[in-house]
Amino acid sequence: MPGDRLPLFCHVSDVAEAHVRALSHPQAGGKSFLLCGGAFNWALGASYIAEHYPQLRERLPKGWEKAEKKGQEAYARLDTTLAEEILEMKFKGWEEMLKDCIDDLLKLEQKPEWDA
Repeated sequence: MPGDRLPLFCHVSDVAEAHVRALSHPQAGGKSFLLCGGAFNWALGASYIAEHYPQLRERLPKGWEKAEKKGQEAYARLDTTLAEEILEMKFKGWEEMLKDCIDDLLKLEQKPEWDA
């Protein structure tokens, strides 16, 4: 299993949405915003893939079943209060982020020009 070096994430659509909202909310001017959907680790991701995409189980790294599945509480948190209050952001969770990523990759693999 890959190491969990920086186990925090933000869905790419949340990042895009935050940029649009920052441009359209006058009170956002001159401020910086932390964006974070929470914590994610590869053990949780592998279990999710095994359960929701059984056709991909053979592609998971060896030993994934025994890897430690840490919950959100095991990691430091980023304070996204400013983004939530000023930009009215509600961040997508890691399950949605991973599902969207896998679905997109599976679509790409179907293209004739894909060279895996």
